[in-house]
Amino acid sequence: MLRFYDPKKNRLVYIGEAASSEFWDEQWSSLHVTKRIESTRNPIITGKTNKYLPKGSRVLEGGCGQGQYVYLLEKSGFLTIGVDFAKKTVKKINKLYPSLDIRFGDIRNMDFDNGFFDGYWSFGVIEHFYDGYDDIVIEMCRVLRPQGYLFMTVPTMSPLRKYLSQKGKYPLWDDENQDIDKFYQFALDANKIVINFENAGFKLCEMRPYGGLKGFKDEVTFLKPLLQPIFDNQNIFVKAIKIFLDFVLQPIAAHTTLFVFQKNE
Repeated sequence: MLRFYDPKKNRLVYIGEAASSEFWDEQWSSLHVTKRIESTRNPIITGKTNKYLPKGSRVLEGGCGQGQYVYLLEKSGFLTIGVDFAKKTVKKINKLYPSLDIRFGDIRNMDFDNGFFDGYWSFGVIEHFYDGYDDIVIEMCRVLRPQGYLFMTVPTMSPLRKYLSQKGKYPLWDDENQDIDKFYQFALDANKIVINFENAGFKLCEMRPYGGLKGFKDEVTFLKPLLQPIFDNQNIFVKAIKIFLDFVLQPIAAHTTLFVFQKNE
């Protein structure tokens, strides 16, 4: 995956393979679906949802992939619907888990009534749209009820990424000459995200960085051979080390930011 810096918009541009529906179908086809879904644990998701919404609230996951978080939220007591544009993946999940409400669709134009949901989760979605996420934000706002909550994770420009950009460590992005057809994702400016969502009818409730170890190993490339085995290791003791490193590195090198917004009246 190649990374470029776009100084006009203070963001990283990742070029490799386009994040199309066919790409995701292929990525997810090789994974053990039932194990991935039923073993998913994420205290951040359940904790944030419980903090802002009562049990029984209607929650949408836009861009739900294999549906593991739909499954988790359902088990946690929320009436959850997932939508994704990877048609083969949706069909597979519908067959394996007919009790889960996972639907094929486009998160920019969904078949739900206005204000239908109390909450909306978006895990690493808006950064995959090269032309921007304005249509997604409008639809998020439409399907959420007044004072409903949007929970969203997005790769962002950490202090480390900003520093490396200023030092010229990434080649500069030129959208007239680069291969946009192979665009995968952005790492976006967190402050610009907040401004854009507030202009669209949301107010920020909280913003927190996550993934310090991933962000550090991906950007400090000479340490990646040392850090990647730690990042991949599932041993319980190594996991404890990862948690510690994440905590220490988050303020400077977080890969993603979690945003919680509330829709205005």
